[in-house]
Amino acid sequence: HSLGSIEVECPHCHALHFSEERLTRSSKRNPKFGNCCTSGKVILPSIGVNVDFPLLDSLLKRDHPQSNAFIENLRHINNVLSFTSLGINADATTWGPQGIYNLRISGELVHKIGSILPDPQQPARFAQIYTLDD
Repeated sequence: HSLGSIEVECPHCHALHFSEERLTRSSKRNPKFGNCCTSGKVILPSIGVNVDFPLLDSLLKRDHPQSNAFIENLRHINNVLSFTSLGINADATTWGPQGIYNLRISGELVHKIGSILPDPQQPARFAQIYTLDD
């Protein structure tokens, strides 16, 4: 299955999406997305810097020698990065050395990833490494 190009812009936050990522209650002509800004409900402050990601751009636009491998493995790459900093309160009453292995999360699931840009005096960490360091 091919999702096509990642070229549909969220009308609220201007994030780029695949057409098939739009909410079911929206149309191709008037797309709405829930996985970026929840259709304008979440407004993130600007980081104050115009950041360019030439390597990522060239990989996504298939202008890089490794673009095919990158696109082919994009779901795996996303899965690896999405859980690099998972924070939960696990309910230990539902798992143990015997029986069915379950993970019941008590409270909320958070990703402690921080800013996309590292502080000037700090080394890059988590996803900062993957987006800023070739």
